[in-house]
This record gives sequence, structure tokens and C-alpha cells, in this order.
Amino acid sequence: MVFRDPPILPFILSLRGAYLAVTGAVLLGGLWLLWQAMTGDAFVVILLVLLGLLLGWSGKSPDAGLTGVIAVALLLPFAVVPVDLGLKPSFLNLAVLLAYLRWIWQAIRQESLRPLPIYTTGLIVLFGAWALSAALWGLNFARPSLFEMRKVLEYLLSLGLFLLVLHTVHTPRRIRYAAAGVAIAGTLSALLGLIVYFLPPAWAQSLLEQFAAFDYPAGATALRYVNDDPRGTLRAIGLVIDPNLLGAQSVLAACILLPLLLEKKGVALRLGLGLALLLLGAAIYLTYSRNALLAIGAAAAFMAWLRYRVLLPAGLAGILLLAFLPQTQAYAQRLVEGLLGQDLATQMRFAEYRNAWAIIRAYPWSGVGFFGTPSLAYQAGAPSMVPLAVATTMGLPALGLFLLLWGMPLARFLQARARWRRHTLAPWALGLAGSAIGLGMTGLFDHFYFNMLYPHMSALYWILLGLCTQALKAIETDPETTVAAAHSVSHV
Repeated sequence: MVFRDPPILPFILSLRGAYLAVTGAVLLGGLWLLWQAMTGDAFVVILLVLLGLLLGWSGKSPDAGLTGVIAVALLLPFAVVPVDLGLKPSFLNLAVLLAYLRWIWQAIRQESLRPLPIYTTGLIVLFGAWALSAALWGLNFARPSLFEMRKVLEYLLSLGLFLLVLHTVHTPRRIRYAAAGVAIAGTLSALLGLIVYFLPPAWAQSLLEQFAAFDYPAGATALRYVNDDPRGTLRAIGLVIDPNLLGAQSVLAACILLPLLLEKKGVALRLGLGLALLLLGAAIYLTYSRNALLAIGAAAAFMAWLRYRVLLPAGLAGILLLAFLPQTQAYAQRLVEGLLGQDLATQMRFAEYRNAWAIIRAYPWSGVGFFGTPSLAYQAGAPSMVPLAVATTMGLPALGLFLLLWGMPLARFLQARARWRRHTLAPWALGLAGSAIGLGMTGLFDHFYFNMLYPHMSALYWILLGLCTQALKAIETDPETTVAAAHSVSHV
């Protein structure tokens, strides 16, 4: 039986119709806000139009929709629509919604979809149901606000992006497309971070104040310093606002680009990749995020162990420079203090860990939910470690399921080592596996992948795990292989 569309539905949901509808809405909104340009707020109008065009373009295809989510998450994660309707939607909300609508329309049209793997899908659905039940269980301890309920919904939508990736991104071209989106948007985010960092403080504050209309912090409070001391060392933040977030995002992008630099041929391409990695490395360093530094080191060691031996002397040289250069002594000292637990930030983390352990002992099977704690003896809020945050919120069984979902792509990657080394996707697969290591390491000393205040980081987490899973599946099922392994720098 041939599937036929209703007469009006194709125009409303077709690619051209969706693009024209969104673009028209943006242009009308631009006219409505044009009066702001007369009062010096032209920047708001221009940025609204650009964001609207990006969202309109994201309806073009599933690839574009997913890349639209990635671009917004990495470049303007906290931007909200500057129209107060009681609850301001963020541009990330709109990007995720469009990606889901495009996925649904693709399913209606039966366009190039493949069955979801039952085992992995079942685990994701189980984890999502567990998160929802944890939210309901948490009602026993606190009455959530509308904002808190919205954040839980955003996390569940971010979790569903894993299934979107599994259902739509199943060819080498689409995998490269989405992974390149992470790398390019991450590099642009790092570049913006460096621009804001090197501008004079007054200019940087003035630049960030332009985003106040989108609910970004303005004035001196927007800039961040080591130990939150304005007299101390400035930290790179860019438009991500938080230096640890910028560091983590830069790590994920660098993990994808590093194997490409070592594999790809051509002077121009390598120069471009090298420049991008230089920008990402500078951003990681200038965030002064010890977590990000350890994460990129762990991901590089993982790649060196599997394929790129040249990274071992490069890593050793980096360690020596960090330890002995006069310009890096303060950074090295701060890193040592953190490892020894001597600085205030690390001691505060230890206090969070003790509080989390007390909650886990009291509620090992269920956790305390998302909204509060049952007693004033326990501090509310996610501890600065993703595994502890999951355990305190949803219980130890949920933590086991969370770690299983993270570890499955890596275990599968190691098992398929002999096959992926000969595939054209080899550098991309290794970069995505390295980004999974980066996700685990950056989540080991921070909580943003399971903190309801950072839905964009949750979205990136599940998108990257989905891409890593699909890259390995494509390698196992696609006979496309090359002799790239013969030219691997691991043989150097």
C-alpha cells in the first residue's frame, strides 16, 4: 500500500514550507523589533535574524536539524527569546523542538530510517523512565517551581537525542557531518572565548552586555576569575559564560580534530586543522580548568595507546613545558594544589562529596529526586561529579545504568579495533571515542552533564555517545574500507 499525504500537510511540513515559514516569522519579528535599532539595539535585531535563519536551516534535513542543536548548544547555549510570554523559551529549546519535528516528519514520510536497536533503545527508555520516576519521587521532599519542572523536561528531551541519532544518523557521510559540526562550532566557541579574554575588560564587558537582552549576565559579573577574585587571574569564558563549560566543550571538539590532523593529507588541510587545535588548546589553557586539562590529557593518551604513538612524546613535551616554563608556574601550582586537595575549590568539592555520600547511604535505591532533600542535614544541589549527581538523584541502580550507557560504545570500540583501523571512518570513530573519554573525564570532577541548569551539555553528552555508537555500527556493517591504515602514523 502506498502512503499518501493529506493535501495540506505536505506544504506545512515540507522542507520548503518549513523553511519559508520560519524565515518569514523571523523577518516579521525583525520588522517588529526594528524600532530597537533606532535606540542603539540593532545588535539584538541582527542576532535574532541570524538565529532565526539558523533555526530555519535546521529544518532542511535531519543532519541540519541535529547540527542546528549542536551549533546553538556550543555557541549560544543560554540565549533566550527576548519576548516575555510568562516563560521564555531558549533558542536551544527551539532547536531541539525543530530537530524532533524533522525526525517525526521523516518517520511519517518513511525517509531513510532504520530500525532502532532494541537493546540500546530499551536501556535509554528505561533510564528516561527512571529519571521521570525520580522527579515524581522528589515531590515527597519539595514542591518544584515551574522552572524546575521545565529543566527536568529539557533533560528528558536531551536524552531523547540519543535515539534521534540512532534513528537518523546511520551513514558515514551523516556521521562525518554531525561530528564536523561539533568540531567547527566548538572551534568557533573557543575563538570567541579568546576574543573576549584578550579584549580590555571594559570592552569585554561592553561586548557581553550586548547579550543582556537574551538573559546573559551583564557588567563586571559576567567576567570570571580564578577563585572568583577580581584581583586574580582572568579566565576565558566566551559566550559560554562559565570557564569550566568552555574548557569541556573545547576538549570535545579537540578530541574529534586531533585524529584528523594526524591522518589527513594535504598541507592546507593540515594547516587548518592545526590552527583549529591551536585555538582549542589556548582556550583550554586560558580557562584555567584543571578538569579540562586532565580530560584532554586522558583522551590523548587513549588515542596514543590505540593508534597515534606520536602523541606520547608530544604529551611529554607539553608536561615539561607546563612544569618548567616561567609563564606556566602559577597554572602548574594550581593544578598540584587541586590534586593534593589544598585549594578552596577542591575542599568545597570534598564537602559536596561527603554530603552526596550521606544521601546515598540514606537513599541508596531511589535517591532524593531532582527538587530538594528530605532534611536540612543534606545540602541541596548536584555534587561536582556526574556519577555522584546521578546516584544522589536517582539511586545506585540508575548510576549503574548510566555508566553502562557510557561504557558500551567504548567497549564495542575496543572489540572492533581490528576492523575500524582499516575503515575510512577510522579517524572519525577514534575522535568520537576520544570524545567519550572526554565526557567521562570532564564529568568526573564536574556535574554539568547531569545538572538541570545546563541542558545544552546534556544534549551534547547524548549526541556524542549516539554518534560514537553509530560510527562503530557503520564500520561493522559497511564494507567500505581503505588502505588508510597502511599510512597510519601509528607505524611511524
